[in-house]
Amino acid sequence: MEPPESTLATARARSPEQRGAHVALLFAWIDAWSVWFATCRAYYRAALSYEELYRLPEAELNQRGYSRATLARDVTGFDVTQHPTC
Repeated sequence: MEPPESTLATARARSPEQRGAHVALLFAWIDAWSVWFATCRAYYRAALSYEELYRLPEAELNQRGYSRATLARDVTGFDVTQHPTC
């Protein structure tokens, strides 16, 4: 009677196609993470800008080309009035 095959032995014996698929998934995950991170950085910077601009009087906002009514959209580039869940 022969001992059953080890699961580690079968896990190590992957074909090049399987390894290529795993590497492709790893690169896709890294790419998705980098997009997510860049988006977070952009919105953080937009939040900082919004906090600085929100404190300004209406005349100063108008002088800089902003309106209080559209300040969040102007800073973030995201129109919340067109978002289906808002």
